[in-house]
Order: sequence, then structure tokens, then C-alpha cells
Amino acid sequence: MNPSAKDSDWTTEEAVALFQPDQLMELGAVELVQEISALTVTTIGWDMEELAQAIQIEDWSQVSRRSHRMKGTAANSGAQRMSAMAVRMEDQAQSQAPGQVKELYPPLVEI
Repeated sequence: MNPSAKDSDWTTEEAVALFQPDQLMELGAVELVQEISALTVTTIGWDMEELAQAIQIEDWSQVSRRSHRMKGTAANSGAQRMSAMAVRMEDQAQSQAPGQVKELYPPLVEI
């Protein structure tokens, strides 16, 4: 990936809403939203740990699986930017592009 494409991807991801609480509120009561949010944080936490291990040992199929799961979990909970970044990581893992995968991990963790 050339630098301008990388910058373009990051700019595109920054344009995606970090979090869309209205999406969750459409599901129902505040209690349900709180329960979904807590489950999301736990699930993504596990996935981030497993993702870090998979990246370290360069297990691209595991990176792809964890990224795919994070993409769905994040999207379903309103975390649109995390979902968009997980899509990129999944794509890069499927392409077995270790440099790009390793570059994507720190910004994903920061979200």
C-alpha cells in the first residue's frame, strides 16, 4: 500500500462515527443497552487479546477470524469506527500482509 492510500484509508475511517448510541437505543430500554454494551466490552477485550497473540505468531487465519468477529460485534453495538478498522485488518490478514496488519493494531487498540 502506498503512503497516500494508507492516509486515505485512515482519513476515511476517521470520517466514520466513533460510536453511534442512537443505533443501540433503537433496540429498547436503557437496561438492555447497558447489558449489550457490557457484553461488547468483554467480548472485544477477549478478541483483542487473542488478536495480539495471533499477530505475534503471524497466524493470519486467526487474525482474520478475530477481526471478522470484532467487526460484527463492534457494528452491532454502534462502534462503527472500530468495525471499519476491523474490516481493514481482516482484509489485510486474508492478503497475508503482516506489515499492514501490525500497523493497524495500535490504532485499533486506541479506540
